Amino acid sequence: MRTPKLTILDAAASQQASSFVKAYNWTECKIRVERIINGTLVLDSITKDNVSQFLYHGPVPGLHPSFHRPDYRALTLDGCRKICGNPIDIFEAPQALSVAATWVFPLAILFSLPWESLHEKKVSKTLAAASNWLGSPQTALTATIFNFRGIRNCHRRVRRVGFDNWITRHYSNALYVLSVLNQFDGLETHVPSNNPRDSQPTRMLNVLIYGLFRPLSAQDESDVRHTRQLLSDLAHQLRILRRKGVLPTLASLGTFLVAFIFSLVLTFAELGDDNTPFALSFGLLLSWLPPLVIFTIVDRNPISADRSGELISRWLFNVDAVMSWAQGDNPRQIVYQGAEDPEDIQTIDNIRWWRPQGLPEDNMQVAEQPLSQLSQIELRDLGRPQVNHRAQNEAQTQNHPWNHVGEFIGQGRQLKYCGLVHAVLMATDGAKFSHLRDNDLLFYARKTAINLSRRKPRSWYVVAVLSFLLVWCEIMMAFMVAFCSPTVGLGCRSLSYLLFGILSSISWFIHLPMEPSKCVRWILHFFNGLAIISLIGITGAQLTGVMNNCYCKSSALSMPGIGGYMDFENAAFYRDHFNSGYYWGFAAVIGGAIPLITFLVALFWWMKCKHLWSANEKGQGSFGNSATERLWLG
Repeated sequence: MRTPKLTILDAAASQQASSFVKAYNWTECKIRVERIINGTLVLDSITKDNVSQFLYHGPVPGLHPSFHRPDYRALTLDGCRKICGNPIDIFEAPQALSVAATWVFPLAILFSLPWESLHEKKVSKTLAAASNWLGSPQTALTATIFNFRGIRNCHRRVRRVGFDNWITRHYSNALYVLSVLNQFDGLETHVPSNNPRDSQPTRMLNVLIYGLFRPLSAQDESDVRHTRQLLSDLAHQLRILRRKGVLPTLASLGTFLVAFIFSLVLTFAELGDDNTPFALSFGLLLSWLPPLVIFTIVDRNPISADRSGELISRWLFNVDAVMSWAQGDNPRQIVYQGAEDPEDIQTIDNIRWWRPQGLPEDNMQVAEQPLSQLSQIELRDLGRPQVNHRAQNEAQTQNHPWNHVGEFIGQGRQLKYCGLVHAVLMATDGAKFSHLRDNDLLFYARKTAINLSRRKPRSWYVVAVLSFLLVWCEIMMAFMVAFCSPTVGLGCRSLSYLLFGILSSISWFIHLPMEPSKCVRWILHFFNGLAIISLIGITGAQLTGVMNNCYCKSSALSMPGIGGYMDFENAAFYRDHFNSGYYWGFAAVIGGAIPLITFLVALFWWMKCKHLWSANEKGQGSFGNSATERLWLG
């Protein structure tokens, strides 16, 4: 059997191909350059006499004046390509695994974000949420922080009343329900007008204000007792449906933050042959992720958004029924006599409550049936998705779609402004709820409608700018490390960081002055997708080392006079003989402090506001008002 001959051309091709799949030792190229300068090597017509044209003799930004400039050997981009062979220094397995273990695997905190359940066919909603969270974190942070700021304002309003006051429990229920409703879409609250002062509240807003604040009245009337019971039941159910486990999740995230900060410090302290400043820049680039996860943890979403939305829809229907009954000319009461106990006689207000299918709509018809028959009526399982999409239930059959609550859009899931809490709190500031009349409630509903018709409040813009600066601060710290690391200048890494920042900011800038339409939101999802792709590309490049090539090492994208050359030194040399160490240290301190400060602020806010959603699972939130229908909780 003949052995195939390996030609010189085949050997050269094999050597060139291997440079793309194996780690390249730049020291070999440095030795090659020294041999050419010494005249002991001729490489493709590059000799001692003409090698000078491939060497860089210009200024070196950042080099200490004490260092002897001729001892600093550097090649131009063309010289790197011709002398070194234009290689790609792919990381070897140990180095790649070290990068992955330090920076890539910790990104598993992404799974702590409040994702939708995929088994309920919510893949599109999950993708939309991921698009906003990862593709435009400054936009998602704006929505999440502003919503939690609204919860904090609710806490302050309750605290202003006083925790020993009898109204505190009802006020806390009202503002917690308001904070939950704030994160749902499809709320028809006001009729838009060219002049905000001409805006009028819709039926939903009038009923909402009535259901929230009528229970705070000191009057001992039937509608007050009914609305108190309804509000108490709803608040209890929403609190039970709120996701639990905040403290364990925050504790695990706090451990991650400590490890993350240690990684930043150690990466800066151990810069050497096997540890480059670009690992530090990559970690800084993703330092906006912990603050985003932290605020989505403290601003917990419901376990079942569909169930919460349906309960709110039924509650609005029942509040409207109580409101219509109380405002009638002659509110009727009927006498209910249980068939099993002839002496059990009680008065029931004739209110058209929400009822599941299978029950009579009229209270008179219910009162005429024996208890044994009522107990055998089968209630539908309203927790199933196919039933949840019919959340209007009886409201649909009676042509009342006004009480329908849309899908959950909180925590930046959609690019929409959620300002119901702010509008209601501003409208009711200074109100004396214990002496409210019906006209007062209508007045506050109209003020709320006017507030919703106006532009976003100044506080929203402050939160938006702070969120923007938080994300961009981390991006610029990463950019600083990449830009100021020799070769100083705009290179592949620093440009890719800027590209991610620009793409992720498009949604923020569009959302800042306007409420994007559905078509515009699709366009913004496209740019968010490009931002995510760029982030994945950056992660892949950092993991594999594909940017360790002549073009990227030369920072060839810089303006004339900066960049355009590459050297053969390591990070330890840069730290000792360049001023880059100052920039690295500054970036590590600022980049590591932001997630830690954010964690402490979010934890402080959560500890202050947790009384709003605290609930005893054994309790039912009942005030003993048996006349209030409670079938809507089924």
